[in-house]
Amino acid sequence: EKQAALEDAYTEGSPEFDEYSKLIIVSTDPQRLIESTTGLGDIIMQIGGTIHNRGDKTVSGLEISVGMVDSKGDLIKDKKVLVIPKEYPELKPKETVDISVNVPGFEADDDRANARWKVTAIKLK
Repeated sequence: EKQAALEDAYTEGSPEFDEYSKLIIVSTDPQRLIESTTGLGDIIMQIGGTIHNRGDKTVSGLEISVGMVDSKGDLIKDKKVLVIPKEYPELKPKETVDISVNVPGFEADDDRANARWKVTAIKLK
């Protein structure tokens, strides 16, 4: 499903990706940054935010990586998710959608300083 949704998508290194990914703004909502502990003692971070398409084209496929970085800015853990079309059918120009991602596998002593979002693949209509 993921592979079919991202067929012909632009990825890092292509001129189209470099140009249009700058127009996809992903912001963390600090009120929706939630830590939960599982029965096994692992920690899951629920990271909520918004995705805004500042461009003039409709996004028909969007994969993002979301995770936590430490106080030095180094990535601790992340997870790739297919936002469009799995969560939303598309993202029209100037449109904003909400997103929430559970990222498992943290430990209590991890230095989880900030959430990090990154566009990893984008497909335009």
